[in-house]
Amino acid sequence: MYIESVTYKRQLELPSPGSETFFLWGARQTGKSTLLRQSYRDALWVDLLHATTYRSLASRPEELGERVSATKARFVVIDEIQKVPALLDEVHRLHEMGVRFALCGSSARKVRRGHANLLGGRAVRMELFGLVSAELGEGFDLTRLLNVGYLPRIYDASRPKRYLNSYIADYLKEEIVAEGLVKGLGPFDDFLRQAALSDTQPVNTSTIARECGVSAPTVRSYFQILEDTLLARFLPAYVHRPKRRIKKAPKLFASPSGEASNPVANSMARRSRIGSSTS
Repeated sequence: MYIESVTYKRQLELPSPGSETFFLWGARQTGKSTLLRQSYRDALWVDLLHATTYRSLASRPEELGERVSATKARFVVIDEIQKVPALLDEVHRLHEMGVRFALCGSSARKVRRGHANLLGGRAVRMELFGLVSAELGEGFDLTRLLNVGYLPRIYDASRPKRYLNSYIADYLKEEIVAEGLVKGLGPFDDFLRQAALSDTQPVNTSTIARECGVSAPTVRSYFQILEDTLLARFLPAYVHRPKRRIKKAPKLFASPSGEASNPVANSMARRSRIGSSTS
């Protein structure tokens, strides 16, 4: 029997409060916000998922400095920093004044593509993945893990299949479209299934393009979206060849945890499940 509110001691060691500024990246639902709230209970919290906060800071990024001055905060957590990349200029200014930040996000795409201020090496980059066996402890269930994955909310759910389907439908498709990363769901939906079938395999963008009815450059841009939103990563091919020619196509590994048997990819590819204990 699994419940939906388990708290895990994560293995990722975050800096002590106020000691340094850092980015914490990770795919949706890996537990970034939960970990930050557990680690920094006394920090000034800026949640950009809150509509009023988002509108206020998006229109006036300098308001961040006003909030810091009003509260005399020396350590600030900004959740979903990619929603307002312009805040990073103000973060840079405040960092030089001795204020330290934890900057949390699920996509570096807007930050990087918008040429936002990445603090010039002043911030450490950290990344949070899904649960690992050491964090699960006695709750580690290999069959369940292979079927539903490492995302805490899905792993703990009494009916995880609903959450897994929702994760795919609401995030992998609708949110990516809502962010303006693709123009329509049709070709991208086809691409997601083909990408899932390529999990742990060398990727041939021309073949996938033919299957999806789009151009190879479009497929490459779709893969870039998956990388930028931390949902997949490529392992470059080994290229040193003293005697014989080898294939140079990189291999695709689906996130959130890089596991070889990824339930998100399996669900998109409509693969069967292991055992019958998970609904």
